[in-house]
Amino acid sequence: MSTEPPTFNPYTEHDNEMKAIAIDAFKEHVIKDRHIGGHGYLLAKRRDDGSFTGVMRAEVLCGFGSHLHVGGDIDSVTFSFGPNDPRGLISWIGSHTSVAYYVTQKASIGMGGAGNGIVEEWDQTLAKHTVQERLADWTADEDEPGQYRELTEAVTDVLSSMPDTLHQLADELMCAIPREHTGFMDDFYEVGDVTAPRVYYAWAAVRKLNLLLIEEDERPLQPLGVGLPE
Repeated sequence: MSTEPPTFNPYTEHDNEMKAIAIDAFKEHVIKDRHIGGHGYLLAKRRDDGSFTGVMRAEVLCGFGSHLHVGGDIDSVTFSFGPNDPRGLISWIGSHTSVAYYVTQKASIGMGGAGNGIVEEWDQTLAKHTVQERLADWTADEDEPGQYRELTEAVTDVLSSMPDTLHQLADELMCAIPREHTGFMDDFYEVGDVTAPRVYYAWAAVRKLNLLLIEEDERPLQPLGVGLPE
């Protein structure tokens, strides 16, 4: 059995951290209102006096054509295309744990496609870490001393005044690195890209709703007449 420690992946760490933050934001929410037929729900948190606050209120709407829309006091997100029935739509997103990949893909479809800056954003810190890791891997096997000195100096210089966008980072690196090492820039188009917070919060709202509906489904039915006035 291998005793090597697990490989640290900053993107996985970022994903896990964002999921935990979003889940925590809805941990005390309850179903405040619902539409007939299960086509819409309003989630809200109670104050200490029993009234509801509008802070982080979430509206979940199950539309026709397999679309699931989440809005309210959070940035809105539409997920497409899922099951045709409302309960199936809620379970489809609410029970999925792959937010950074699957859930983001469905949000991308519902929000007009990838690369529009709505469901994804660029994380400067993660981008810098990725370039540093790439440089370490690239220069790990030197055939002769100083083989990668110019590449290392060029990359380090660019990262010392980290650009504000991926496009700027790629342009500055392409201009700086030696021509014989241009392969360093292969598959550079997703460096630093992460799922936007709005997707995590929308997913977490649907997740909470799904759990609440599961609790309702598992709640035993009361005998006829129980709870009625005498």
